[in-house]
Amino acid sequence: DLEHDNKERADWRAWQFSSGDNPYVDPSELAEFRLTQSTLTQRQEIDAEYVSSGAGVFHSEWIQHYRTRFEGEGDEPEKIYLLGDELVPDARCRKFHTVDLAWSLEEGADYTVISSWALTPQRHLLLLDLIRGHFEGPDIVPKLRLAYKKFGGVLIVEKATRQMNIIQEAVRAGLPVREVKADRDKESRALPAAARMEQGRVWFPPASTPWFRDIEQELLAFP
Repeated sequence: DLEHDNKERADWRAWQFSSGDNPYVDPSELAEFRLTQSTLTQRQEIDAEYVSSGAGVFHSEWIQHYRTRFEGEGDEPEKIYLLGDELVPDARCRKFHTVDLAWSLEEGADYTVISSWALTPQRHLLLLDLIRGHFEGPDIVPKLRLAYKKFGGVLIVEKATRQMNIIQEAVRAGLPVREVKADRDKESRALPAAARMEQGRVWFPPASTPWFRDIEQELLAFP
């Protein structure tokens, strides 16, 4: 380790300082940064600790479930989400779908995943539904249309050359597609999601939802 090396080599020294030790960094900026980052990121980026996410980026104690109820009479009662003690009408939420297209149908390959989300006025995220499986190209656009027809909103698709024909077909079909470019690896992109979960701003459907257990296992095993 470094301490041993220092004893063996007199011309080497090691120091470890946190961002708070830097007199040129405003403490209020660090405090604001902590509010938007997970504990793991804070320890790495602010406290200068040598920690690894290998033990898991997401933790089971961060998983919380919303409930749904309907109020009013008639053919179209109002849908309400219960986030703990908070009641959020579905009509006040913005809807969107994140689309991760798989590259292969081979056994063990990644799934194509269409996740439907609601964003509340308080910026909480609710996972509403999930379409997940190994789909052939011609079957994907109908799946996208199914998600859009159920919830509305916009379809956010990761831009990749191998899936351009699927994206183009979805646009020609009249679906509202917005392409995004992945500029970082998946583990780096997962850190903001971990921060939101740790802060209690991500909600999952009831644990009895058929697909929830699979997603829970994947989250807790990531990466």
